Amino acid sequence: MGTLTRLLLTGVGAVVVGVVLLGAIATIVAFVLGVVATAVTFALIAATIGAVVLASVSLLAHFLPSRDTAETPRPETTVSAPERPARDTESDDGTALRERYVAGEIDELEFERELERVLEESPASERETLLESR
Repeated sequence: MGTLTRLLLTGVGAVVVGVVLLGAIATIVAFVLGVVATAVTFALIAATIGAVVLASVSLLAHFLPSRDTAETPRPETTVSAPERPARDTESDDGTALRERYVAGEIDELEFERELERVLEESPASERETLLESR
């Protein structure tokens, strides 16, 4: 065999080794990329499932009553004082004032103050009646 043949066989052998090495490298790279792609796919699937579950729980929580509000009684509205019938005259003011004092709605000082006001506004004949009932 001549030098040319040996050189040719060495060149062909080098090309074959190069192709085999490149094929091996390509196989390894493809495998790594496949693993990465699979991991990314699983991550996206998990994120999608998590988003769907979170949205479902949020919708259910929004539309279903919570246990706290179902068990807690609602506060009652404020209770107003009983309505008093309309008064026709100033003497009715004195009677109503006396009733409020007896019922404990006003104290003695407020009763005296209001009685003085009613006495100032009422005619003389009614003043005597109010003072007698005092």
